[in-house]
Amino acid sequence: MALGFWSCKQFPIGVNASLLLAENNKNELKKVLLYYKKDKNDSIKYKAACFLISNMKWHSGNQIQLSHKIWDLFLYEDSLIKWKIAMPNDPVIDKELYIYKQNKKKSNLQICLNESSFYNKFNSDLQTLSAEFLINTIDGAFQNKNIDWNKNLSFEEFCEYILPYRFKNEAVTNPILLRK
Repeated sequence: MALGFWSCKQFPIGVNASLLLAENNKNELKKVLLYYKKDKNDSIKYKAACFLISNMKWHSGNQIQLSHKIWDLFLYEDSLIKWKIAMPNDPVIDKELYIYKQNKKKSNLQICLNESSFYNKFNSDLQTLSAEFLINTIDGAFQNKNIDWNKNLSFEEFCEYILPYRFKNEAVTNPILLRK
Protein backbone atom coordinates (compact mmCIF):
# COMPACT_ATOMS: atom_id res chain seq x y z
CA MET A 1 0.00 0.00 0.00
CA ALA A 2 2.84 2.42 0.74
CA LEU A 3 4.23 1.95 -2.79
CA GLY A 4 0.86 2.94 -4.32
CA PHE A 5 0.70 6.00 -2.05
CA TRP A 6 4.23 7.02 -3.06
CA SER A 7 3.49 6.76 -6.79
CA CYS A 8 0.46 9.05 -6.40
CA LYS A 9 2.71 11.68 -4.84
CA GLN A 10 5.35 11.30 -7.55
CA PHE A 11 3.85 14.04 -9.74
CA PRO A 12 1.80 17.20 -9.10
CA ILE A 13 -1.99 16.81 -8.71
CA GLY A 14 -2.82 18.18 -12.18
CA VAL A 15 -0.36 15.79 -13.80
CA ASN A 16 -1.79 12.82 -11.89
CA ALA A 17 -5.30 13.77 -13.07
CA SER A 18 -4.06 13.81 -16.67
CA LEU A 19 -2.28 10.49 -16.24
CA LEU A 20 -5.53 8.89 -15.12
CA LEU A 21 -7.27 10.17 -18.25
CA ALA A 22 -4.42 9.08 -20.53
CA GLU A 23 -5.41 5.41 -20.29
CA ASN A 24 -3.11 3.39 -22.60
CA ASN A 25 -0.89 6.41 -23.29
CA LYS A 26 0.05 6.97 -19.63
CA ASN A 27 3.53 5.50 -20.09
CA GLU A 28 4.29 7.92 -22.95
CA LEU A 29 3.48 10.85 -20.68
CA LYS A 30 5.50 9.40 -17.82
CA LYS A 31 8.49 9.02 -20.17
CA VAL A 32 8.40 12.79 -20.73
CA LEU A 33 8.22 13.56 -17.03
CA LEU A 34 10.98 11.14 -16.10
CA TYR A 35 13.15 12.35 -19.00
CA TYR A 36 13.28 15.84 -17.49
CA LYS A 37 13.10 14.80 -13.83
CA LYS A 38 16.32 12.76 -13.98
CA ASP A 39 18.51 15.80 -14.71
CA LYS A 40 18.44 18.62 -12.14
CA ASN A 41 19.64 21.00 -14.90
CA ASP A 42 16.31 20.37 -16.63
CA SER A 43 14.17 21.31 -13.61
CA ILE A 44 12.59 24.22 -15.50
CA LYS A 45 11.84 21.88 -18.40
CA TYR A 46 10.32 19.43 -15.93
CA LYS A 47 8.02 22.22 -14.69
CA ALA A 48 7.13 23.00 -18.31
CA ALA A 49 6.38 19.31 -18.96
CA CYS A 50 4.12 19.27 -15.89
CA PHE A 51 2.32 22.38 -17.14
CA LEU A 52 1.86 20.89 -20.61
CA ILE A 53 0.64 17.50 -19.41
CA SER A 54 -1.64 19.04 -16.77
CA ASN A 55 -3.32 21.11 -19.47
CA MET A 56 -3.52 18.44 -22.16
CA LYS A 57 -6.84 17.23 -20.75
CA TRP A 58 -8.45 20.28 -22.36
CA HIS A 59 -7.12 19.53 -25.84
CA SER A 60 -8.12 17.14 -28.56
CA GLY A 61 -8.38 17.11 -32.32
CA ASN A 62 -8.69 15.08 -35.46
CA GLN A 63 -5.70 12.97 -36.17
CA ILE A 64 -4.16 13.07 -39.64
CA GLN A 65 -1.47 10.79 -40.97
CA LEU A 66 0.02 12.69 -43.90
CA SER A 67 1.69 10.92 -46.76
CA HIS A 68 5.46 10.84 -46.33
CA LYS A 69 5.66 12.53 -49.75
CA ILE A 70 4.31 15.79 -48.38
CA TRP A 71 7.54 16.44 -46.49
CA ASP A 72 9.47 15.90 -49.74
CA LEU A 73 7.21 18.45 -51.37
CA PHE A 74 7.95 21.03 -48.69
CA LEU A 75 11.68 20.33 -48.91
CA TYR A 76 11.55 20.79 -52.70
CA GLU A 77 9.79 24.15 -52.32
CA ASP A 78 12.30 25.19 -49.66
CA SER A 79 15.22 24.33 -51.96
CA LEU A 80 13.65 26.36 -54.80
CA ILE A 81 13.32 29.37 -52.53
CA LYS A 82 16.91 29.01 -51.30
CA TRP A 83 18.07 28.72 -54.91
CA LYS A 84 16.15 31.91 -55.78
CA ILE A 85 17.74 33.76 -52.87
CA ALA A 86 21.23 32.60 -53.86
CA MET A 87 20.73 33.42 -57.55
CA PRO A 88 18.07 36.17 -57.73
CA ASN A 89 18.48 36.93 -61.46
CA ASP A 90 18.65 33.37 -62.78
CA PRO A 91 15.94 32.88 -65.47
CA VAL A 92 16.02 29.09 -65.01
CA ILE A 93 14.98 29.35 -61.36
CA ASP A 94 12.38 31.99 -62.21
CA LYS A 95 10.83 29.61 -64.75
CA GLU A 96 11.00 26.62 -62.39
CA LEU A 97 9.40 28.60 -59.55
CA TYR A 98 6.64 29.83 -61.88
CA ILE A 99 5.86 26.31 -63.13
CA TYR A 100 5.99 24.95 -59.60
CA LYS A 101 3.64 27.59 -58.17
CA GLN A 102 1.19 27.43 -61.11
CA ASN A 103 0.96 23.68 -61.67
CA LYS A 104 3.21 21.28 -59.81
CA LYS A 105 2.53 22.47 -56.27
CA LYS A 106 -1.24 22.07 -56.47
CA SER A 107 -1.19 18.70 -58.26
CA ASN A 108 1.56 17.27 -56.03
CA LEU A 109 -0.20 18.50 -52.92
CA GLN A 110 -3.44 16.86 -54.09
CA ILE A 111 -1.60 13.56 -54.65
CA CYS A 112 -0.15 13.78 -51.13
CA LEU A 113 -3.55 14.51 -49.60
CA ASN A 114 -5.10 11.59 -51.49
CA GLU A 115 -2.46 9.32 -49.97
CA SER A 116 -3.02 10.67 -46.46
CA SER A 117 -5.31 9.24 -43.82
CA PHE A 118 -7.86 11.43 -42.09
CA TYR A 119 -9.58 10.16 -38.98
CA ASN A 120 -12.96 11.77 -38.37
CA LYS A 121 -12.78 11.23 -34.67
CA PHE A 122 -11.60 13.65 -32.05
CA ASN A 123 -9.03 12.06 -29.80
CA SER A 124 -7.73 13.41 -26.54
CA ASP A 125 -4.14 14.53 -26.76
CA LEU A 126 -3.53 12.62 -23.54
CA GLN A 127 -4.34 9.41 -25.39
CA THR A 128 -2.56 10.03 -28.67
CA LEU A 129 0.58 12.17 -28.42
CA SER A 130 3.91 10.45 -28.08
CA ALA A 131 6.74 11.15 -25.67
CA GLU A 132 8.92 12.02 -28.66
CA PHE A 133 6.46 14.71 -29.77
CA LEU A 134 6.19 16.26 -26.31
CA ILE A 135 9.95 16.23 -25.70
CA ASN A 136 10.54 17.83 -29.12
CA THR A 137 7.88 20.43 -28.33
CA ILE A 138 9.38 21.32 -24.96
CA ASP A 139 12.97 21.42 -26.24
CA GLY A 140 11.87 23.49 -29.26
CA ALA A 141 10.04 25.98 -27.07
CA PHE A 142 13.12 26.41 -24.90
CA GLN A 143 15.27 26.98 -28.00
CA ASN A 144 12.93 29.89 -28.80
CA LYS A 145 12.91 31.21 -25.24
CA ASN A 146 15.88 33.51 -25.77
CA ILE A 147 14.73 35.08 -29.03
CA ASP A 148 14.45 38.86 -28.57
CA TRP A 149 10.66 38.97 -28.38
CA ASN A 150 10.53 36.03 -25.91
CA LYS A 151 13.38 36.59 -23.50
CA ASN A 152 11.51 38.99 -21.20
CA LEU A 153 8.54 36.68 -20.68
CA SER A 154 7.92 35.26 -17.23
CA PHE A 155 7.85 31.48 -16.91
CA GLU A 156 4.04 31.60 -16.71
CA GLU A 157 3.84 33.67 -19.91
CA PHE A 158 6.30 31.32 -21.60
CA CYS A 159 4.10 28.35 -20.66
CA GLU A 160 0.95 30.09 -21.92
CA TYR A 161 2.27 31.53 -25.18
CA ILE A 162 5.42 29.73 -26.36
CA LEU A 163 5.18 26.19 -25.00
CA PRO A 164 1.77 25.07 -26.38
CA TYR A 165 1.86 22.75 -29.40
CA ARG A 166 -1.65 23.69 -30.56
CA PHE A 167 -3.94 26.69 -30.21
CA LYS A 168 -7.36 25.08 -30.38
CA ASN A 169 -8.24 21.78 -32.01
CA GLU A 170 -6.17 21.83 -35.20
CA ALA A 171 -4.71 18.49 -36.19
CA VAL A 172 -1.30 17.23 -35.19
CA THR A 173 -0.07 16.10 -38.59
CA ASN A 174 3.44 14.69 -38.37
CA PRO A 175 3.12 10.89 -38.35
CA ILE A 176 6.21 10.39 -36.17
CA LEU A 177 4.56 12.44 -33.45
CA LEU A 178 1.59 10.21 -32.81
CA ARG A 179 1.78 7.19 -30.52
CA LYS A 180 1.85 4.00 -32.50
